[in-house]
Amino acid sequence: MSFWLLVILGLAIAGVALVQPLLRRREATPEAARGLAIYRDQLAEIERDREAGLVSEAEAEAARTEIERRILRASEEPATTPAGDGTARVFLAGLVLGAVPAGALALYLAVGMPSAPGLAPAFVDMAEDGATADQLAEMARAQLGQDRVAEAAQTLTRATAKAPHRADLRSLLGEAQVALADGKVSDAARQSFRAAVNLDARDPRARFYLGLARVQDGDLKGAIEDWLALEADSPPDAPWRPLLAERLQQAAAEAGVDLGQRRAQAATDPGPRRADSAPRGPTAADVAAAQQLAPADRQQMIRSMVEGLAQRLEDNPGDVEGWQRLARARRVLGEEAAATEALRRASEAAPGRLDVQLDYARALHPPGSPPEAITPGFIDLMRRILALDPNNPEGLFFVGEAEARAGNAAEARALWGRLLARVDPKEQLYKMIDERLKALPR
Repeated sequence: MSFWLLVILGLAIAGVALVQPLLRRREATPEAARGLAIYRDQLAEIERDREAGLVSEAEAEAARTEIERRILRASEEPATTPAGDGTARVFLAGLVLGAVPAGALALYLAVGMPSAPGLAPAFVDMAEDGATADQLAEMARAQLGQDRVAEAAQTLTRATAKAPHRADLRSLLGEAQVALADGKVSDAARQSFRAAVNLDARDPRARFYLGLARVQDGDLKGAIEDWLALEADSPPDAPWRPLLAERLQQAAAEAGVDLGQRRAQAATDPGPRRADSAPRGPTAADVAAAQQLAPADRQQMIRSMVEGLAQRLEDNPGDVEGWQRLARARRVLGEEAAATEALRRASEAAPGRLDVQLDYARALHPPGSPPEAITPGFIDLMRRILALDPNNPEGLFFVGEAEARAGNAAEARALWGRLLARVDPKEQLYKMIDERLKALPR
């Protein structure tokens, strides 16, 4: 009986602790905004300590990188929901007092002690080999939030193996590797970031850290060029822009570069690193002006800007990033056929870029489309993708499928065999490919 009295007392204390914040009247401030403000204060404090000689330049740089890593991660988290009115808080408090203890007790009686110390129950199943790449990424973000960086890096390594075409997973792995190296962009991190950029040339996290790697190498002007390019490609409300601006200011001050003049040059002079400087789409001023219009007028303004971008691209057909921006804009307007055409033009302008070819391929045959929707043009594109990357999983699968349909069993077997060697035997894809291989005539 004494055990149950202790249990009841513990649940009562926990319930009061949970309910007290609900009954307290407070202003609703997004948690992410508070966190970002704290991180920026920490950056300023590090700079003051460096100037006062309390920390070395290397120690300050490592601390800055770690805080910036947290800022980049925090900027991806949604803001919290504001508190409701008093009635809602009282109702919620009652629900907590009743449901939480009952639920906790029922869960304890059902499953006993947790079987995986350190992992939240929601992630226990994800630790198994059957987890998807998205589930592993979610688990890794939770691990990063708990500063379990080595585990997060291992989890993300598994995620990239399951989804080798995902640039976001590669760059997130690189970020974990930076944290493992105490804020230094290590060789392993550089490889991950370069792989991310090869898959998606616009990945902001990878581009930011590759610029930071240049700073580490002493190439401040190269870092400034990279970061100015990232700044030009970032939306006006991108959460990483304040952090990027701080880094740019610091690098420009150390390198003796007039940042305002360099920004003006980047916007007008098509240099070797900014060959896409012509059409860039709507500016921050354009976006602000659009917000003041009525919905119908705003839609017309957006369409006018998109058409203007399309016209400028006709005069500058080699602007790959411009065609990609046009494709995204067309999709926002619901013009899927026009978006696919823009990606086709991008693929023509950059025949050697794997990420561009894959974007076009996925527009021609979106994931989840039925096999009968595969066209000869799509297969030709997949053959070009295989020429760029002989082990590309999508190329191996679809070209193998085309060869099997054409009766070329030997070619299909060779392609699917290469794909099978790159897939975990416990994955569903492995079983599917294995069944197709067994069905091929000998």
